[in-house]
Amino acid sequence: MGGNVLAVIKVYPEADDVDLNYIKTKASEVLPAGHRIGKVDEEEMAFGLKCLVLYVVMPEQTEGGTETVEKALAGIKGVGRVETDIVTRY
Repeated sequence: MGGNVLAVIKVYPEADDVDLNYIKTKASEVLPAGHRIGKVDEEEMAFGLKCLVLYVVMPEQTEGGTETVEKALAGIKGVGRVETDIVTRY
C-alpha cells in the first residue's frame, strides 16, 4: 500500500474577467476518486491578474501521475492553462 503525494498545480484563467471562485468550486467536483484539494491560494501574476494554486493530495500510485488531474481541471469552463509546479511525497 502506497502513501500520498502532494501536487502543486497552477490553474490559469483564460481571461481576466473569469470568476476564480467558480473554478475553485468546480475543481473539487472534477477531481478523480481518491484525490482531494488540501489548500487553494491565489497568486498574483501581473497587472492584477491572478491564477489559482491548488494543493492536490493524491494516491502515490496514481496511473499517469498528474495528467488525469490536469485534464480534469483544464476542462473547467474559464480555465486557460493548467501546469503542475511541484510533486512531492506527503
